[in-house]
Amino acid sequence: MAVVRPLKRRFSNLPHFGLLAVIVYFLFVVPIWILNSRPPSLGLTVNLIKLGTPLVSSDFLPEPLVVRIQMGPGRSVRLFLNSEEMPQNVFRVRLRQELDRRPLNWPVYVSGDPDLDWQQVVNVIDLIQGEHAKVVLLTPVSEESPSKTGSQPSRQPHRIK
Repeated sequence: MAVVRPLKRRFSNLPHFGLLAVIVYFLFVVPIWILNSRPPSLGLTVNLIKLGTPLVSSDFLPEPLVVRIQMGPGRSVRLFLNSEEMPQNVFRVRLRQELDRRPLNWPVYVSGDPDLDWQQVVNVIDLIQGEHAKVVLLTPVSEESPSKTGSQPSRQPHRIK
């Protein structure tokens, strides 16, 4: 008579190789992957001119676009585009015309009257960004700064992204 033994189940235990592979993967591969996923540093862009190369005249470049926002009578807003005052409904059309004459990503410099509410300046910045232009704020240094640092007040650009 033959002896009948119970059969051993095929998948009774997890294989040791799988557990070891997962541990090695999380200890070595994942940290290397994370460390190498940072974008490479591009550094600073420097343009050099060869000796003897004639300089390009700035007569060929369009003038910068400067938007000045001033407080008008009755706390209304007066808009100036390159020293030309215009009403707000004409401002967007004129700005679009001026931007069409300039290279892509041409900055628009914005200077706001310190007496204006911040919201009024932000509304004009939003209008400019609606025309897909980059905005650079021209902000004056406060009056207290020259006495502390001994320097003259100046305008410093701050880029809005």
